Amino acid sequence: MDQPLRVLLIEDHPADARLIEVMLGQARGLSFELAWAASLSEGIRHLASHPTDVVLHVAGAEPVHVNAPRIGAGYAHELIEVTSCLRAGRTESDIMPLDDTLAVQRILEEAAHQLGVEWQEADTW
Repeated sequence: MDQPLRVLLIEDHPADARLIEVMLGQARGLSFELAWAASLSEGIRHLASHPTDVVLHVAGAEPVHVNAPRIGAGYAHELIEVTSCLRAGRTESDIMPLDDTLAVQRILEEAAHQLGVEWQEADTW
């Protein structure tokens, strides 16, 4: 990887933020450029002017440790999690609850808006 992965960590506990920074620094074969925001609003302000590849944020939740090997390219992990939830009769994932998904979507929508992206329906398939 030539360029470091730009990560925005939104975490209100400085000690937890530092721990995550240390853990990311131990990743083999990957380099990270970590930015830290102490609140969601601070994180959104950061995103407005700083290119970011990954946002890490779990509001009010205990840490969830996900140890999943890289599988394919794309949505393989998401498909596996959805399948697991449905088989277990759950309608929401413990790994990525609906509120977190909606928060990510709001951030992505705001980023697209700031970039001037306009959405339109396709006329045909």
